[in-house]
Amino acid sequence: MNKNLSILITLTALLFSAAASAIPTLQVGVRDGMGGYVDYTTNSPDEDTAFTSGYSLAVAGTYGPNDLLIGGQYLCDVDPCTSGLDWTAVDPGFDSSFGSKGAVLMATAFGAGSLSVDGKSAFYSTTGYESGFVLPSILQNHYPVKPGLGATFLFFDIGNFAKVAGATLDFQDETGSGTGEIKDLALGIAGFDSIHFDVMALVTDVTGQSRINTNLDGNPNSHDVTWSVPEPSALALMGIGLVGIGVATRRRQR
Repeated sequence: MNKNLSILITLTALLFSAAASAIPTLQVGVRDGMGGYVDYTTNSPDEDTAFTSGYSLAVAGTYGPNDLLIGGQYLCDVDPCTSGLDWTAVDPGFDSSFGSKGAVLMATAFGAGSLSVDGKSAFYSTTGYESGFVLPSILQNHYPVKPGLGATFLFFDIGNFAKVAGATLDFQDETGSGTGEIKDLALGIAGFDSIHFDVMALVTDVTGQSRINTNLDGNPNSHDVTWSVPEPSALALMGIGLVGIGVATRRRQR
């Protein structure tokens, strides 16, 4: 092979690798309806948060070169092999109801109401803040996932992330091509004033001598989403649109 061509191929591979590694492992975002994603704000205390009054989320998991599974417990199906840790065994340790769950969407909800994700209710909820709801690093304990704010915390199992080449990108600047999956989740919301969404997962990888490692990972501190009640004007426009659809349907039926 030509030496220059060989160097070019190597550099190209490195660039693609760098682009993939720059994508956060876990992200929550909102599609903008035009093939992209809603911008994250730069305003404190909601920095790196996308705001929406819609009823869908995009949640992405991107694999690193040594990652075996992003989601719940990695169960090895080859002998000899070691399986990864489950939610109840990782530091800081989670309630037993987290056992055997996949990746977890965490909703910090304000006011009174109900929430479903893809038609499913939360498998665990509480009105009391617990340190195990956030990553161990103090830097990850971000607004509004803090004690004393009067929130209800709800947790939803969204399953493991598939390992598909070129399936993910960075929601923030809409660049990169990573291996993983983007899950589009439908929200059923009634009553709440606002809801902040984060995602957590167990990331199991293999290093050196086929050693299996499991770590708790998440997006808290960036690439998250806050839902708020739609503005009255938006609701009015929606009502006008529904009336128009009804009129058009009746005309077609005549």
